[in-house]
Amino acid sequence: MVNENGVSLDKHCKSVYQRIKGNCCDEWKSNRLTFYGWYKDRLAKQEVLCEYCHLRGDTMLHYKRRFRPNRKGGFNRGLHLEVDRRISKDKDGPTKYEPTNCVLACYPCNNAKSDVFTYDEFRQIGEMICKVKKGC
Repeated sequence: MVNENGVSLDKHCKSVYQRIKGNCCDEWKSNRLTFYGWYKDRLAKQEVLCEYCHLRGDTMLHYKRRFRPNRKGGFNRGLHLEVDRRISKDKDGPTKYEPTNCVLACYPCNNAKSDVFTYDEFRQIGEMICKVKKGC
């Protein structure tokens, strides 16, 4: 399966997994294919749209740009949906990336939410972004 940017979903899953594997649950850490399956299922569940703003992951469509240039002259972020932790911190510190705590978000929403806003707060912000960007 190839996405709208011509990148295979398996290659993209591998890239996302590399970014989160240091802080993911034991289930995903011990078997990356479990993560790949979760990502693909979640992508289908969210209909390839950001959990917050309901826009597609490719930021060229609504922001007319990509983010975070890399050494090869391309861009690392803004091509696809990224994994976001619904709850990024609790009383014990950072939470792990695990199936029950993760959703897929576009780069602008994932970056803006960070650990500043709660999931529910950013859902409201995402609704406003959607209204501005595509008249939801």
